[in-house]
This record gives sequence, structure tokens and C-alpha cells, in this order.
Amino acid sequence: MKYLFFLWFAFLCVSCNQRAEDYEKAVAMQEKAVLFMQNEVYGSALYYLEEAIRLDRTYYLPYQQKANIYIKLHDTDKAIDASKKAVSVKPDFAEGWTYLGLLYKQEGDKRQSAESLEKSILLYDKRLVSLTDSGEIAANKLNKAWALMLLGKEPEAKAILQELTSLNEYRSVAEALMNMNGDELMK
Repeated sequence: MKYLFFLWFAFLCVSCNQRAEDYEKAVAMQEKAVLFMQNEVYGSALYYLEEAIRLDRTYYLPYQQKANIYIKLHDTDKAIDASKKAVSVKPDFAEGWTYLGLLYKQEGDKRQSAESLEKSILLYDKRLVSLTDSGEIAANKLNKAWALMLLGKEPEAKAILQELTSLNEYRSVAEALMNMNGDELMK
């Protein structure tokens, strides 16, 4: 029996080590993809993102970056599929839910858009409770305001944006968003 425990423990250690190595390789593939994305070589970027996913299916960024590429290629259906996969892999990915809501809104699916945006707002609220870094707090408030605007809740969004105008780092973005509405964000 003690040998069985030892074998199980050894297997667990090897498995964890392999998972960490796969994650590191996946990150390296994703970083290569970003270089191709920056140069608008989307076929190669998609190849490296697929490699990253093959190495670590739990790494959510390659899925979201695939969604970004598909938008550039004007394939909203594939962008939605990739974005849905990103939030299924990382359900607390507030930015991913916002992006998914934006994609649904672009496609005219008001129900799915509203559900995704509401989910993102709840996740931003949950995240904001635990943050202590003022820069992270401001960035998350800005993202929440954007989601609120996309949802058509401009007064609530503008109250957050007004608060952010007092911060130098976010003043210009907050001021620009305050002069827009959710429909203008879609243009």
C-alpha cells in the first residue's frame, strides 16, 4: 500500500510539472502569435494560437486573441465562438464577457448581448471589492463604465466616468467616453 501511495505521488508530481511546462510553452506560442498579429499576418498568428491551445487548453488568452483576429477578418461568427470559449475556460474573465456582449450587440442579438454585459458588470463589481491598487481599480471602473454604456445604462456609466476624470492617467479616456453613448461606441 505504501508503494501505491508513492507511485500516485510521483505521478502527481510529474503531471504537475508537465502541466507547468505545457503552460510555459503555450505562453511562448501565444507571444509569437502576438508578433504576427501586430504585423497583420493573421494566418501565422492563428497557427501559433492553435499551438498554444493544443499545449494548454485552459489558457484563455489564445481564444480571446483568436476572436480579435476573426473580427479583423470580418468573421463575427468565429469571433463569437472563440470568445465564448475564452469565457468558458475562464468564467471570471470580465473583459471577455464584455467583448462577447459587444460581439452579440454587433450581430443584433440583444438578449445575448445584455446577458454577457450584465455578467461582465457583476464580475467587475466582484473584482473591485478585492482590489487595492488604485491603477487597477481605475482600469476596472473604466471597463465597467464601458460595459454599462454598451448596455444602455449611460447615467450609471457617466457617474463612474466623472469620478475617473479626476485621475490624470484616465482623464482623457473618461472625458471622451462621457461625450458618447452606447451606440457611438459601436462605430
